[in-house]
Amino acid sequence: MYEYKVISGDIDKSKTEKSISNILEETLNSLQREGWEFYQHATITEVIPPGCLEAFLFHKDVSYKLHQTFIFRRTKK
Repeated sequence: MYEYKVISGDIDKSKTEKSISNILEETLNSLQREGWEFYQHATITEVIPPGCLEAFLFHKDVSYKLHQTFIFRRTKK
């Protein structure tokens, strides 16, 4: 049996001076030290329905936002 951890791959570059690759490297190494093994990368699609005014007044349709995630696993204790 495994337990899983999902972390967001969405990084706001404006909040740090580090490069995205450095941030990911530090995160991956930190999780590895805690016993987590990288399992897979996944893209999750969030469906965002329009609000009442947007739908009726502006004829706005459903919009979508993609989220990048990294999934880790380790043996359940």
